[in-house]
Amino acid sequence: MSSTDPIEFSFACAALNDREKSLDISAAVQPPVWPFQWNATLAKIGPEEDANPIQWTKFYYDYTVKSNRFEFYDHYLNLGLNWTASFVILFANNSIYHIHPYEQKCSIRSCNCPVLSPWWLQQFTYKGSSPFRGGIPADFFQLQADPSLTYWQRSRDLTPLRSTNQANDPGATDYSDVMIGPQDPALFKIPPYCPPCM
Repeated sequence: MSSTDPIEFSFACAALNDREKSLDISAAVQPPVWPFQWNATLAKIGPEEDANPIQWTKFYYDYTVKSNRFEFYDHYLNLGLNWTASFVILFANNSIYHIHPYEQKCSIRSCNCPVLSPWWLQQFTYKGSSPFRGGIPADFFQLQADPSLTYWQRSRDLTPLRSTNQANDPGATDYSDVMIGPQDPALFKIPPYCPPCM
């Protein structure tokens, strides 16, 4: 896996990060606001022509400490419950770290990139409700400026279900095993083998 490919998947420094103001829309369902603390198992679904269509990732998010973490795996959780990340992207201290746990290597992608805001979806417009994944009642949203960017949430409790990726990273990200609540602070600690941001 290239250390530059996953960053496109990680919503890094999206222009949407700067658009935290609410929109005045007439729809009954307002644009989503992400939970401030949550985690999920992500299935990145590639285009149909992709020979390896699913990439498994674990996502941890805690806006109260302005951090999030993506753990990339070579395969899905096996029967022995052994699941060790082969690559990690850590957003902490307004910086992005690329971490290779097996080799204990770390590089810095950016020293000036804040974590994605919980309000990043405020530029999206409600487009209706329909069944998702075989029957889950879901709300569907679309970015007005780029209709290829979409977002689905479970209607009952606003749990994230799917978001489509930006044009340079085609496909979608499905959220499963969503757990809302405080996250382990140790997840967001910068490893001692990472260089400092200058």
